[in-house]
Amino acid sequence: PPPTKPGPAPRRWGRSGEKALPAPPAWCVMAGSRGPMKFEHFGLNVPDARAMGEWYARHLGFRLVRSRDEAPFTRFLADETGRVVVELYTNPAGAIPAYGTQHPLVFHLAVVSHDVAADRARLEKAGASLVVEEVTPDGSRLTMMRDPWGVAFQLCQRTTPFGDT
Repeated sequence: PPPTKPGPAPRRWGRSGEKALPAPPAWCVMAGSRGPMKFEHFGLNVPDARAMGEWYARHLGFRLVRSRDEAPFTRFLADETGRVVVELYTNPAGAIPAYGTQHPLVFHLAVVSHDVAADRARLEKAGASLVVEEVTPDGSRLTMMRDPWGVAFQLCQRTTPFGDT
């Protein structure tokens, strides 16, 4: 077989470039591309994007990075790194899923928690509801909840956080 081209040079990540990610294998670099694609955002059609965006900012610490004040009332919310972005919109052109009736394994978003018990109590006071709590064999604490609109979200207090492995 012909020799494969090496992937791009390792990329730095984390605070002050804590670790270098290895170069991706040659098979994952698309022909003619500038390298692997980056995650940009994911979108959810929700019953009240304005109220939900405000709730996520106030109670989960997300930051509003872009919005639209007329229909479909789009809200782009970023985590503290600015790299993970969720788009909320209320658009009747597409069905709004009945999030509250779906099993949370169909869809959920997950956030890092440094104190799951305290965050759970605080979020329940803000209108969230508990679905299930789990302690995994490695001691990680995962608490599945629903926001006031029924969308599942998970509090993750991992023994070994992603990025530390």
